[in-house]
Amino acid sequence: MLIKSYITDSDRLNMDALFVANVPDISQWGTLSLDRYDTPRPHLCRTLEITLCRGSSDYMRIVHEVARSIASARLDARYLDLWDKATLLKEKLSKKNQMIIARALARGTCRSGDNWRCGNPVCNDNHFLGHIVEVLLYCLRIYLAKNDRVHPRIFEPPRPKASSVTPGIDLLEVGETNSGYYFLTWECKGTDGDVRVALVEAASQLCESDSTAHRSFMEAYRCLQGSDLLKADSSLAAFVSEMPRRFYESPPHSSKRLGGVVGTGSNYTTSGIRSFSKKIDNSVVSGHAHCQVVIIKIADFHKFREDVFQGLWNIF
Repeated sequence: MLIKSYITDSDRLNMDALFVANVPDISQWGTLSLDRYDTPRPHLCRTLEITLCRGSSDYMRIVHEVARSIASARLDARYLDLWDKATLLKEKLSKKNQMIIARALARGTCRSGDNWRCGNPVCNDNHFLGHIVEVLLYCLRIYLAKNDRVHPRIFEPPRPKASSVTPGIDLLEVGETNSGYYFLTWECKGTDGDVRVALVEAASQLCESDSTAHRSFMEAYRCLQGSDLLKADSSLAAFVSEMPRRFYESPPHSSKRLGGVVGTGSNYTTSGIRSFSKKIDNSVVSGHAHCQVVIIKIADFHKFREDVFQGLWNIF
């Protein structure tokens, strides 16, 4: 199958055009690497390490780009422009526009009952940590697509969820390779602790019989069926129609893939990364599940998410 390079205008409609247009060049953030491991097969690992010093001009640029990515997933073009003017140019917003933007930013970022309406938002550390990881996964996949490393066609949901605790699959990605179409179910975790534990938890939510993925797959699938792209591409539509059977069947179909993402400030090991695929393989009666891991390591992740939160809310 001849696969398309880059992301076409048609694909943008199935990924959320405004968010895609505002994905930053993450290759300028730190060290992005890709590794392959032989056991279990196939197993792919990507790592993105951001180790810039807090307070440097590059660091503040990255903070702003992550905050802008979050804002672009919640606002339309007009209000994103107003957000830009308030955060970058320090232009004062009207009270009405402040409230419109604040309401869009509050869910999944602020503590419940917090008095953000008065311009004093307080970060919900656990929820916002997970949300940053989900946003960075979308940014990473779109960056790789723009650079012809992966070829996604549809994202469901088409942009990051407003809250990391919203029930359901974090990202269901449908794409293609030279050997045919694939679908990839992602589970994201943010942690200040043991990366291995977070990866095992992500694997459990993807592969166990009562897992988040098993309970939520059909909901994501029904949303995906509404994609306009399926009306114009009969071969893709035929593949999508087979996804439920392929997701639940055993042994796993070769087009089914499972992905775990951990955002962390902690160190990690190769054995810790392999714990993800081992957990998934142990759930398979025969054969191997096609899986991959993404580790996003950010130096002083706790302070980083505080800085992103402040940058996001610099509208008052």
